[in-house]
Amino acid sequence: MDGGGGGPSDVIANHYCRSFDFIIKSGRTLAYPVYYGTREREKDAIDDTFPNQRLTFIIKDFSRVIDYLETRTDFDSSRIAAMGVSFGGIFSSFLPPIEKRVRVSILSGFVGCPNIEDGKTKTIDVMDQINFVVRTNIPVLMLNGRYDIFYPNEVTVKPMFDLLATNPRDKKLVIYDTDHYIPYREMVKETLAWLDKYLGKVNK
Repeated sequence: MDGGGGGPSDVIANHYCRSFDFIIKSGRTLAYPVYYGTREREKDAIDDTFPNQRLTFIIKDFSRVIDYLETRTDFDSSRIAAMGVSFGGIFSSFLPPIEKRVRVSILSGFVGCPNIEDGKTKTIDVMDQINFVVRTNIPVLMLNGRYDIFYPNEVTVKPMFDLLATNPRDKKLVIYDTDHYIPYREMVKETLAWLDKYLGKVNK
C-alpha cells in the first residue's frame, strides 16, 4: 500500500497497478485496499477524536482484506505478504505483531523510526512505531535511498532495521544511492526474490 494522499482510488489504483503489475505477472495476487483516511475516504478522518484512531482503523481495514481473501478458494491465504511503499511503509511496519496471518514484510522507501535516539525511543506513546518494530519477527525486506531527506539512513533507517526482532538471516536492508525513490528494476528484482524465498515460487 502507498499509505495515503489525495485522488480517487480508481485513478490511483490504475497507476499503482502499472507500477506493480510485475507482482501479478509473476502469478501472485495483488490487493490494493483503500484505507481509512486515504483517497475518497480521506474525509472520514477529518474529525478524528483520538490521535491514534486513524492507525487503529487502518490496521482493522488490513485485517478485513485478509478476512475476505480467506473466503476465496482461488487464493492461497496462508501465503500473505504485506508490502508498503513510501508512506505506506510506515503503516505496514505496524502490521506484523498484530496481524499474525502476514508471513512476509516488504518496506520500500520512506521507512524508518523517527523517534529513535541512541537506540531508544524518544516518546512513551503506546502506539509509537518502535513498539511494533521490536515485536516484528517475520522476514523483512527494507529498500531505502541513502539520501532520503525525510528519513535519513543512519538516523532512522538503520536503527529500525537493527531493532527488528527478526532473525538476522531473515531480514535484509538494501540501500541505494538515490533519494526517496528506489530504482524500479531493483525493486522488482528484490521483491520477487524475497517472495519466492519465503512464500515459495508460484506454480504457474
